Amino acid sequence: MIEDWTFELEDIPEGIWLHSDSGGIDAACAFVQHLLQKFNSPACITFEWSHDCSKLCLDAFGGGAAIVTASEIKTMNTSAWLYANVPENPENENHHRPPG
Repeated sequence: MIEDWTFELEDIPEGIWLHSDSGGIDAACAFVQHLLQKFNSPACITFEWSHDCSKLCLDAFGGGAAIVTASEIKTMNTSAWLYANVPENPENENHHRPPG
């Protein structure tokens, strides 16, 4: 997981700010969970992220959300959610489906 540590930390008055220009979602979730476990915190930490691009690319935009506790990490991304929830229908043929 440490190889995916592509996020940066900033100490701000409200807490810790995590940000990245290149991903690292799994590592960020693991880091937050580590802190919750280390300090025996019952907290539930939630956050969202977005993907963007400087040019028009069908698969370059989207985002996701995470819920992290000391015992569980749940994540979702908008592309997978859309794909899972669009009814199979010939009228939806132009809907972009993620690879895989």
